[in-house]
Amino acid sequence: MPKENKNDAISNTEDAPLPSSVRPPSLPVSVGEAYRNLLETIPSTTLLVHEEKILHINCAGLKLYGFSASHQASGANFLDLFVSNERTALLEKIQSLTLKSPALHGVAVTNLRPDGTILHGALSASMVTIDEKEMLQVVILDQNNVVLQRLGRSLSSANTEQEAARVIMEAATELFSWDACTIDLYQPERDALVPVLVVDTIKDSKTVIINDPGPRPSPMARRVLQNGAELLLRTPEQLASTDGLRFGNASRLSASLMNVPIRHGERTIGIFSIQSYEPDAYDRQDLRVLESLADYCGGALERIRAESDLRNSENRFYSLWENSVDGMRLTDANGTILAVNEAYCNLVGMRREELEGEPFTVTYSQTEKLDEFLKKYQLRFKKRIVQKQATRRMKFRTGGIVDLEDTNSFIDSQDGKPLLLSLFRDITAQKRLEEELRQSQKMESIGQLAGGIAHDFNNILTVINGHASLLLMDETHSSDTRESIEQIGRSAERAANLTRQLLAFSRKQMMQARKLDLNEVVGDMTKILQRVLGEDICLRVSFGSTSPIVYADPGMMEQILLNLAVNSRDSMPNGGSLSVATLTTSVDHSHPAKPAELPPGPFACLRVHDTGCGIPEDLLTKIFEPFFTTKDVGKGTGLGLATVYGIVKQHRGFLQVSSEVNRGTTFEIYLPNADGSADKSKVADDGRMRGGMETILLVEDEDGVRTLAASLLKRLGYRVIEANSGVSALELWQVQSQSIDLVLTDIVMPDGLSGRELADRLKADKPEMEVIFTSGYPRDEVADQGFFREGFNFLQKPYQPHALAQLVRQCLDNQTL
Repeated sequence: MPKENKNDAISNTEDAPLPSSVRPPSLPVSVGEAYRNLLETIPSTTLLVHEEKILHINCAGLKLYGFSASHQASGANFLDLFVSNERTALLEKIQSLTLKSPALHGVAVTNLRPDGTILHGALSASMVTIDEKEMLQVVILDQNNVVLQRLGRSLSSANTEQEAARVIMEAATELFSWDACTIDLYQPERDALVPVLVVDTIKDSKTVIINDPGPRPSPMARRVLQNGAELLLRTPEQLASTDGLRFGNASRLSASLMNVPIRHGERTIGIFSIQSYEPDAYDRQDLRVLESLADYCGGALERIRAESDLRNSENRFYSLWENSVDGMRLTDANGTILAVNEAYCNLVGMRREELEGEPFTVTYSQTEKLDEFLKKYQLRFKKRIVQKQATRRMKFRTGGIVDLEDTNSFIDSQDGKPLLLSLFRDITAQKRLEEELRQSQKMESIGQLAGGIAHDFNNILTVINGHASLLLMDETHSSDTRESIEQIGRSAERAANLTRQLLAFSRKQMMQARKLDLNEVVGDMTKILQRVLGEDICLRVSFGSTSPIVYADPGMMEQILLNLAVNSRDSMPNGGSLSVATLTTSVDHSHPAKPAELPPGPFACLRVHDTGCGIPEDLLTKIFEPFFTTKDVGKGTGLGLATVYGIVKQHRGFLQVSSEVNRGTTFEIYLPNADGSADKSKVADDGRMRGGMETILLVEDEDGVRTLAASLLKRLGYRVIEANSGVSALELWQVQSQSIDLVLTDIVMPDGLSGRELADRLKADKPEMEVIFTSGYPRDEVADQGFFREGFNFLQKPYQPHALAQLVRQCLDNQTL
């Protein structure tokens, strides 16, 4: 390292030391104590010179030059304080001073101390008059102080850690000769050193090195973090030390190293390292200077880190504020809106300029109790009451009614005043989905109960209806007896209709779906609907331009129309009008009534509107519940709309109802649109009962149903083998399997052997034999359970004798083809 670039004291043989025998004259007493005291308070070396002689040097100067206090009276030549090769030029500059140009600033000088060492510095001089005598006032700054003062000004404008590190390295270049320099920040939570700037000399050029972004401190670095500054002067045999991390030109190690901690207050926040490949390049004085430099470094880096953290925090908050899907609002103690985000503006339907500076109640409808809201807010603010996920329904000034979830917290403004930060989440859709789920679960539970009742009741109705039909087949009964039997049959049929409605609600009614044109269904039902409505109610029917095609059961579609018409008729006792319309529409996820599980797409819509009394809002959620009715006792079953609900759900559709008291009600039925055209209607069977002489194995655990079926089949000429369980049927099969032509079995039986399992065993012996299954549950539900393959023979209870006879004959005839 060149000695003249160092800032510490070194010996100089070219210049003679200041003669200790030369003493400056005493300062004239007339200068006064006040000016003397002023000179002593100046922290930099300050001298008064007259005719090149030192009249006075302050304490800072004594310390800089190493003078004792007695030297103050020495009459030394002022120029002798500097090395000889600078004296002539300096004298010329001083002699150029006049009253018009009275000052010099920042002249680089090399100070010569009495012990022969030199110090680099900067000289400023100006002419002053004391007791009418012109004198030269000289101020000499230590080069270290000059560099540090300039460093402080430069660091104040640095905005990043890298900028600050470059400024610090430039200052180090003025103070030291170095080959490598590193500035690292320590992260105690990771126990890692993060490099800010690393420079090494490679091919005589200082080069920035990209270092490991976060290594654990080496043993050398950990000593500095724990114990403080360290000066390492290595001998050639020590250069192989491995207690530090290598970087840059790893082929050679530094011979001289100064490692000092970067501190901020009491915390060590990093390490500043200056290194040279030359031996003995630094000493303890250099280490102290580097520590001073590191102190500037610590303050600047901590400031930049704090500013960066603040900016990042502000950016995160701003990003959260502006990009949040939830409305955010900042209000003061009076309830005045200070700031809102875009989501809040969208939520309340107002612009930012309409909100900020206004009380928060400006967003609410005038029908709300605004003064009461404001008073409650101010009371909560005063008591610092926070809310977490409080829910309420609000009506805004724009007319929208929204369910809100409100969470708030108190924050401090820049002037220390508390503010309330409120977050609003629109949970209207969530509330609707929750209500739909509760309603769905309730309806599902009721449906399960209704379906179970209908299943058990079907077995009873099968016996009643079947025996009534058998009795009517006997021509010997008197007319009164026949009338009684027919009345039994009619009552049984009404009960069967009731069970069908229960099954429809529970979505367990047997479907015979095909592609239907809703326009044809409505058109075919027009006359029936008019008769149901009566003369006081006008029926209006309109069809969409595009035929709405749906995959549905035609009887169930007619049931929907009929039930809705009856419901509308009862709501218009004094007459009115009923409008039925069909159309095709596209439904997306934004539709308020569409269940989330249904995909968007084209839907056929059946809209039924009446001008009746309407339905109160508190009853709208109950109208589809079975047995719920507002009619007088005995005038309604409460199953009409429940049946509509079940049929629509069974067809994977949905409903929407809107109603206004005294204005009427509108039902909208949405069913998935089907591709293609409608299927042609099937020709109805003539219903004649045909018998035969084959042998049928009848398996039924209900005694009444088994007796009825056996009696009917025997009347038709069949030989019947009866079994009350699957196990009993197997025993009979072992003996008579060769004579059995058909098996008629219930599905669910009590002994653990189901009808399907029984059929599988029997058909293993006789694969060509047909099996007919019966159940109180519908065909679709049985098939959905995975019990049977497509095309199985099924007869749902309660069945009519002719239906049983027809299916038995059809299966036996298929076997003989």
